[in-house]
Amino acid sequence: MFYETFQLSDLFDMDDLQVMWESLMERYQIKKPENWEEFIYKINSTASDSQYRFSQIFDEYFFN
Repeated sequence: MFYETFQLSDLFDMDDLQVMWESLMERYQIKKPENWEEFIYKINSTASDSQYRFSQIFDEYFFN
């Protein structure tokens, strides 16, 4: 679900995407990772290339 949401990324800038992330995390009660800025940069700038890459980054910050 998260990956599909961010396929719209060419319509938004980094600030818009960060707000979207924060909203989704609040909605699903997901705790913000400690290195939030690093996560935002990685997920928004490199993860839209493939669902596999997106999952790798997401898992690194939320399931480790």
